[in-house]
Amino acid sequence: PGGGAWLSAAEGEDLYQFSDGQVRRVSWDVHGIKCILTDHAGRVWIGTKSGIAQWAGDQRWLLGTNNATSTPSVRALVETPAGVVWAGADDGTLYRCAPDQLTAFRPSDALAKQPVYSLAADADGTLWAGTFRGGLLRFKNGVFTRLTARQGLPVDVISQILDDQHGRLWLGTHQGIYCVAKSALNACADGRTNKLDYIIYGRQDGLPALECSDGYQPACWRGADGRLWFTTVNGVVWVNPDELTASSSPAQVVIEELLVDGGPVALRGGKIIVPPGHGQFDFRFTALNFEAGDKARFRYRLDGLDTDWVEADTLRTAQYRHLPPRTYRFRVIACNGEGVWNETGAAVEFEVQPFFYQTWWFKILAGVIIIGGISFGVRRAATRKYRRKLALLQQQHAIERDRARIAKDIHDDVGAGLTQITLLTELARRDPEQTGANLGRISDSARKLTKAMDEIVWAVDPQHDTFDGLFDYISAYAEDFLRVAGIRCRMDLPSPLPTARVDAELRYNLFLALKETLNNIVKHAKATEVWLRLRIEPKSFTLIIEDNGQGLPGVAGQRELNLGKDRLTSGSGLVNLQKRLAAVGGHCKIYSRAGQGTRVEMSVTINHAVSPVVAIGRDDNAG
Repeated sequence: PGGGAWLSAAEGEDLYQFSDGQVRRVSWDVHGIKCILTDHAGRVWIGTKSGIAQWAGDQRWLLGTNNATSTPSVRALVETPAGVVWAGADDGTLYRCAPDQLTAFRPSDALAKQPVYSLAADADGTLWAGTFRGGLLRFKNGVFTRLTARQGLPVDVISQILDDQHGRLWLGTHQGIYCVAKSALNACADGRTNKLDYIIYGRQDGLPALECSDGYQPACWRGADGRLWFTTVNGVVWVNPDELTASSSPAQVVIEELLVDGGPVALRGGKIIVPPGHGQFDFRFTALNFEAGDKARFRYRLDGLDTDWVEADTLRTAQYRHLPPRTYRFRVIACNGEGVWNETGAAVEFEVQPFFYQTWWFKILAGVIIIGGISFGVRRAATRKYRRKLALLQQQHAIERDRARIAKDIHDDVGAGLTQITLLTELARRDPEQTGANLGRISDSARKLTKAMDEIVWAVDPQHDTFDGLFDYISAYAEDFLRVAGIRCRMDLPSPLPTARVDAELRYNLFLALKETLNNIVKHAKATEVWLRLRIEPKSFTLIIEDNGQGLPGVAGQRELNLGKDRLTSGSGLVNLQKRLAAVGGHCKIYSRAGQGTRVEMSVTINHAVSPVVAIGRDDNAG
């Protein structure tokens, strides 16, 4: 009140007033003063290390927050054109100051607690807050938006902010003074772009030091003549924004060098071809503009890889690693010291060649092979599935055949035998005088039934699905059968026998064929000696039955008989041999000569699968 200037001075940062050429300490016990503001109504607002004080006429008081909490150190004050006073605190909070109350507004991002060092207000009430290591904050319509290096603002300490009334903000930082259009700042804050153009002023532009003063406000101001004043750690500077022009020409850009794995590549002399196997690509470029000097800024992009421009700022190199094989075009543009961009820039095109396995034809071939392999695998899996189903059906069919065969055998042999026993028993009951004879016949029938049941059980018992089980049984049967007939039996069987599996149907049909052959020998051959031989081959075996009888009648000379065409007087039994062998995938050959006997050869394919009974026996022995 009364004019002059207000000062924060002395060791306690006390309040002083300059008037009438003298500096006097004000008789108000306020200490730790960081900033001072006189609003349009003449009230003095004071930011201190413990809150905010106000002096209006004869009234002086300290302000509290609307939630009765303590106020941190306040370093920045600003008044909007509408007359609203705002304060920025060390904990990142903005306070709207009323004569009797403070209302707090706090950002909520990761940098929310960074101190507010400077404030500026737009005509529409938007606040711009410069922070310490938190970039630039915009507070508009109750929403905070932070602009940092991610949006192209390369400074994070902003200690001074001035509006030049030409749509630009001037930012005093620790790296010089930046001039940025508010339209560009708003575009970034609204998310319409992520690039920010600016002009930077440094030592070559007259700054005595790059670091602008901070910690106390005001540290910058706009004079009545439009000049902007900034304080640095080495003195005060000013700039007249009305005299700024952008008449300088854009900076010419030159790509100086391309290094591939540290080795230079000629940029002239034809298309650049880079063989496969190289990992690092370094581009070096510069701007041919002496006025821009170190302030020249660059953007680059690699067409074929980058989707947008990469902000390089003042760096003059770009590096890429492990580029996929294709054709690329490296482009770079530059901005001079006044923010004028050379949108044409410079470019270089090159091709990275592929390894053979990166070529299109190899990928197509590999794709065909993979698809073919998958198709083959799917087809094979489906085939295996169908084969398993077919095997299961075949197994079920074999079981049905076995059941039908067993039922037939029981009906034919056991049923007929039991019927005979029943009749003989009835005869013995009616005719007591013939009881002895009938009991003998009943005994014979019972023995035959027992033998028939033994054959049926043997045929279906999986314990005998082996060569040993087969030939032990048929050799014992042949020897017993021929001994009763008075015919000598000779055996010629290899030892040891194979461990291949012989299924029940094969055993049964082979046994019936042997049985029928032995019956024919006993009934018709008039032989005195029979030989049983077994010939083992890689994929089959042959059972040979040979006698020294009279041979088959009607056969002249020894030869192989055609059972379908040769007329034999011995009945149809020999024809049945071929049918039985054909039922199990085998065949039968008969050789005969009048007066010199007959030889029957029964050949069957071997199943090389090891018998499960043999395998179990081996496991038991191994244990």
